[in-house]
Amino acid sequence: MSEPTKNQRKTNTRRTNTKIRKAYEFLVKVENQSQSFTAQELADASGWTNGSTTTYLSKQLKPYIAKNRKQYTVKGIVQLQSDQFDRLMSQVTELSSNPTKPILQPEVSELVEKARQSALVAVQVYNNPIGCFRTETFSILMMVAWTALAQAEFTRDGVDFNQYNEEGNVVVIDKEPKAWELGESINHMRNLDLPIKKNIELFIKLRNWIVHRGVRALDAAVAGECQALLLNFDERLVNSFGKYYAISESLALPLVTGNVRDVSLLKGVSAVQRRHFEEVMQLVREYRRNLDDQVFEDQRYSFRVFVMPRPGNRQSTSDLAIDFVRLEQVPDEFVKWMQSRVIGIKTKTVPTPNLGLKLPSKVAQAVKERTGFEFAESHHTRAWKRYKVRPVSPKNPDTESRYCLLDDATKQYVYTPAWVDFLVDKLKDPIERAELRVKDEVQKSDKSL
Repeated sequence: MSEPTKNQRKTNTRRTNTKIRKAYEFLVKVENQSQSFTAQELADASGWTNGSTTTYLSKQLKPYIAKNRKQYTVKGIVQLQSDQFDRLMSQVTELSSNPTKPILQPEVSELVEKARQSALVAVQVYNNPIGCFRTETFSILMMVAWTALAQAEFTRDGVDFNQYNEEGNVVVIDKEPKAWELGESINHMRNLDLPIKKNIELFIKLRNWIVHRGVRALDAAVAGECQALLLNFDERLVNSFGKYYAISESLALPLVTGNVRDVSLLKGVSAVQRRHFEEVMQLVREYRRNLDDQVFEDQRYSFRVFVMPRPGNRQSTSDLAIDFVRLEQVPDEFVKWMQSRVIGIKTKTVPTPNLGLKLPSKVAQAVKERTGFEFAESHHTRAWKRYKVRPVSPKNPDTESRYCLLDDATKQYVYTPAWVDFLVDKLKDPIERAELRVKDEVQKSDKSL
């Protein structure tokens, strides 16, 4: 028997594709209408032989088909695109076994998988409750993930991301071309918004600084930026290469304790780590200080949430225990209400031991100078009691650490610059001034000025 000619093979392929397309349309129709069907009805609709129909129902279509005697029902085909259904019906096992996986160039697919796996391992390390150096390891792995993702996009789009020397030759290291560093790559990634770029740049700095150091207290200090780094990566990965690669599908919401406080983390840090923590937080503070307010407040730079109890009821037992709501979707009145009752929900200052901290007398003096109101230590005492930033009992480190810390050396409570800012802001409100018994009359200006 002679081999089919090229034209005959093309004709057979078109016929096969036409039958597959008709089968897809038939199955989508019966699923949308919640109807059952017989094998003969599928064969008639598609043009397949009875033998081919039986084979497809028992193999490729089996995950989507339920049989009851001679009747079949279908579920899940409507979620497949037509090209994905084509791959499902393919004779190539690699395609039929995973029809929703996008078809990419091999080198692009390898980079995308590297990016995704690096991010998953980063999350695994970060969420490990007994792990050490979580932020450090997370930062390094996420920089690998972002680098691989950028290179996958460049490879797909035909962008040359090799480094060149002054003579115009490709830089070679260990017989391999040297690619752009991540800092250079993000300058060439298309449609990368500024808050996302600034978030990545912070972790490039952190990675370079902490690669030979370990500071556990860093975990609490940059948690918001860590969460944003991951969310930005997942969104970019999906937008660039499809929902199939979404890492959110592989993650569970981590369980955390609600009574963890920064001060408890700082107490366990050794002298060496304390020095390193102060150094790296100086880097973080300087970086945050140089950001535009619009960038700093963007959730894509640092992910911040309010955590509030959610009442349950038996009629909605299938609801998620936690919902994430975008801040712009919350009414302004409710945001203001939360801000008036939650201390320290937004500040660029992260307190560190013995750096810019003030005793009560210095706090009172600073507030007095900035507001013009008579503000004495007695007013300060009323303030910390009213806003509950420290316990009444001495030697108790259980403070609101954004505003107050217990100094281990002197056993005195000391206060942060953010606490001064907070008081200055509160004293703008006549009701708050009345509660603190601060007189409304403003000091007279010095005539010599």
